[in-house]
Amino acid sequence: MPENPFTTSGSPFEFPAEHSSGASVAPKRPSLKGNTMLGRHVYRVSHRTEGSWAIEKDGETGERGRWASREEAMRRACDFAARDLPSKVVVEEAGGILADERLFGADTALELGCALGGETKPPPMGEKPGR
Repeated sequence: MPENPFTTSGSPFEFPAEHSSGASVAPKRPSLKGNTMLGRHVYRVSHRTEGSWAIEKDGETGERGRWASREEAMRRACDFAARDLPSKVVVEEAGGILADERLFGADTALELGCALGGETKPPPMGEKPGR
């Protein structure tokens, strides 16, 4: 039987001797930490059956809190979003109907759209996007 060039002891499940240190042989991927996020953090303000308004952030479990009025919940959600750029606040009426949306900061997708001849700048922080 011919010798397998990818073994060191005859077992077909071992790496060549130059890779036998246990170190990874795959190239390292660049870290995605930092400002490389695509899209926005989304804060949802939605009406609850007992009459309160709740804030939830997409990707998190649980609520950020509940408030008695839509206006107060919207103000708090905008505070969260302004500290978590790029982000947006979405207000949903009963049944998930979109009632309002506010954008905070520029995101990579928007910058790409600008480079391709789309919008030239994001709307002012906390303003409704132009459609």
